[in-house]
Amino acid sequence: MGAPDGWLWLLSLPVLAWALVTAGVGLTMAYALRRGRSEPRDSEQERVFADAPRGALTAGRALLREGTLQTLAFALQAVHPFLPRQRLAAGSGGDLVLLVPGYLENGGLLRPLARSLRRRGYAALAVDLPSTLRALEENADHLAAVAREALARTGSERVALVGHSMGGLVARACAQRHPDLPVGALVSLCSPHRGTHLARLGPGASARAMRPDSPTLRALAGAARVPALSLVAAHDNIVSPAWSSVLPGAEHHLLERLVGHVGALFDPAVAARVAGWLEAVGLVPADACGEGVRAPSSGGARARVDARS
Repeated sequence: MGAPDGWLWLLSLPVLAWALVTAGVGLTMAYALRRGRSEPRDSEQERVFADAPRGALTAGRALLREGTLQTLAFALQAVHPFLPRQRLAAGSGGDLVLLVPGYLENGGLLRPLARSLRRRGYAALAVDLPSTLRALEENADHLAAVAREALARTGSERVALVGHSMGGLVARACAQRHPDLPVGALVSLCSPHRGTHLARLGPGASARAMRPDSPTLRALAGAARVPALSLVAAHDNIVSPAWSSVLPGAEHHLLERLVGHVGALFDPAVAARVAGWLEAVGLVPADACGEGVRAPSSGGARARVDARS
C-alpha cells in the first residue's frame, strides 16, 4: 500500500500548488479591490474602463483563470534558467522587440508571448534584469545596454520595448533616460503607471518606486515620446486600482478575456494585438532568427538577452 499512497501524494502536488496559488491570488485581488475602490478615475481612465465586466460571478471566473495561469507562470520561471537560449543572428534584419519582465519575474514568464511574436515574424527576445528589486533607473540603464548591444550585432535600426507590470515602467524609464536610443514603440501590459497600493507590501527600491505618487512615478509623468500602447486588465490582482495601468496619452485596450495580472501573457489574442499594433506603427518584422546576442555586464552581474523557445 505504501507505493500507491506515495504516488497519490505525488500526483496531488500540482493540485495543492494550484490551490495555494489561487488562494494567494484571491487574497491579492481582495486587497487590490479594497485599497483601490475609493480611488477616483480621471476622464481617460473612465473611458477605458467604461465597459469593464463586473459582478461576483465574473470576478470568480477571473480568479480561477488567473490562479491557473499564475501556477503555470511560477513553473515557467522556475525552469527558465535551465532552458536553452535562442539568439538573434548578426545581420538578421528587421526591428528588434525586447520583452521586459516585471517585479519578482524573469524571462521565463515572457516565454509564451515571445514565442507568439516570433511566429508572427518579429525578433522577440526576453531580457533578464540584474535584479527586479533594484531601482527602476538601474534596470532601465541595463535595458539600454542590452538594446545597444543587440542593435549593434543585428544591424537593426530600431527597437520596440514591451514590458509586463514593472517592466513597462522600466521600458518608459529607459526611453526617457536614453533619448539617443532608437526606441520605435513602447507596449505595456498591466503596468502600474500611476502606482499600485500592493507595492506597499513589497521589499526593494523598485517596490517603493511603484507606490502611488512616488518621486520615481512623478519623474516619469507625462505622455510617452514614441507611439505607446497600454493593455489593461479589469480584474488585475496586482495593480491597485486596476485603472492605474492606463498610460496617459497612449493608445489603450481593455482586455476582453477574464484575465488578471499574469493571464494576459498567455493569451494568443494579446500577442496578435501587440504584433498587429507594432506593424501599424511601422515596426518591421525580422527576416530570420539564429545565433548570438550577448550583452555587456551591468552592475557586476552578467547581462543576458534571451529568447527561449
